[in-house]
Amino acid sequence: MIHLHCHDQHAGPRSNSLLDLIRETRVPGPISYHYERPGGYEAFARAQGSRFRVVEAEEDGITLGFTQVTFDRVLWEESVLEIAYSGDTRVASSARGLRISDRLIFEACGLPVPVFGAVMSGNATVLRSKLGHWRKSGIDFKPIADLEACFYRPSKAVDHGTWSCRQARPDDLPSMFSLWTQYARSRNLTRCYADPESFGADFPPGTSLETTWLIHEGRDLIAMMSLWDQDALRIIRVDSRSPAVDFALAWLPESWIRIPAAGEELRILYSYRHAWATDHPSAARALRLLIAEGRHQALKQARHFFCFGIDARDPMAGPARAGTLFRNRARIICDPRGVPGVIPGTRPLHLEIGVG
Repeated sequence: MIHLHCHDQHAGPRSNSLLDLIRETRVPGPISYHYERPGGYEAFARAQGSRFRVVEAEEDGITLGFTQVTFDRVLWEESVLEIAYSGDTRVASSARGLRISDRLIFEACGLPVPVFGAVMSGNATVLRSKLGHWRKSGIDFKPIADLEACFYRPSKAVDHGTWSCRQARPDDLPSMFSLWTQYARSRNLTRCYADPESFGADFPPGTSLETTWLIHEGRDLIAMMSLWDQDALRIIRVDSRSPAVDFALAWLPESWIRIPAAGEELRILYSYRHAWATDHPSAARALRLLIAEGRHQALKQARHFFCFGIDARDPMAGPARAGTLFRNRARIICDPRGVPGVIPGTRPLHLEIGVG
């Protein structure tokens, strides 16, 4: 008999089995890859939200699949909202066809708070059939936004002109907190902070105050972005490259772009907790300069890509797309759980990459 187990703030007694499922799950495409977690399951899970829960399907001591629920407090329409993210669902190949994923989703989403998730836009199985199937069982997911993951190749430093682009210092925290508070008024799903101290304490492993870059015009802070190195928490390992990719790479100089071969790591530098002065006339320019700095830091760290995530409806999505090598899009879905005003919402969402 299949049993479901809920593990709060830990991965349960079969955490190694969960890690095996993560390694065994191959992401297909021109560059096929899988994930590894060198610090163990919980190291990466604790870097997200305020707490987490693992829902595991098990039979006779063997893990058949699992999903993770991450809890957080965010701003939605200027009010504080308790929410959950459902994601990282994995099912063992030997358990396919047993509707394990459905059972995991039903258990994970049986919560009194709104539940969010992300589904790759090309996943027709979920978006066209699963959502309707889940809706009949009381899980009322609806697509509410498109997340654009913008990938850029590393590049040399750019001239910032008369503007200052520098790393943050402890005495910058009050102005950074003020900028975040202003930004949060125009974006739903932004994390809540009571004061500069709590804002300054929210740097997961792999990012820090020193890896946050600030754009100043004179004395005014108009944009900021942290850079997240996830190497100690999560590794992307390439399984194969398609013949088309190999053919293209044969004609491109390695100095322009380098794609790792099978067995090598795909090293990405992620943006984290970006914000800008939404009413500043040069906010778009500031965002482009921050992205340029992210690309430069990716070059200095010998990474393959820099990645920035944004809601496709965001007024700054256009400037963010400038210079992208390619973009991936995911549909953001939400079951409001009866909380009025969550769907549809009136503002673009604050969306990031590399936290799921």
